[in-house]
Amino acid sequence: MNTLKSGYMHLVYYALFNGFVGILVKEAQGLDTLAIVFFRGLIATAFIGLMAVLLRQARTLRPCHLRATLLVGLLQGLMTILIIGALRLTAVANALFLLYTAPVFAVVLARLFLKERIAAVTWVGIGVTLLGVLLTRAVAIIRL
Repeated sequence: MNTLKSGYMHLVYYALFNGFVGILVKEAQGLDTLAIVFFRGLIATAFIGLMAVLLRQARTLRPCHLRATLLVGLLQGLMTILIIGALRLTAVANALFLLYTAPVFAVVLARLFLKERIAAVTWVGIGVTLLGVLLTRAVAIIRL
């Protein structure tokens, strides 16, 4: 399998697994937000470690750029705490509505503040994202 096809398959796997997070969080009984985030991180770490051993890639998991890696991990953890907290406090559709609009905000803010050039294909992607978010929102409103 070529690299591009492999990348797309990884993206599909990620989307499938990540899509279940909202449902699983709503079904988790007796766990607070921090416990859910802890176990999610623990399971992810164990899975990555297991896959690295099975694929004989464990040597590639050396710490390089340690400060940047820790900062990204800290910010990812904070983001996960906020998402799980939102999922616990509101409807899944509302929390995911905000989560899935994050890339749109990132592109628009990069254009406004960093003066980055945005490729046409990115604008098409934003349009598709917004359409998906609007459809999700419409389904949530119809169910009310």
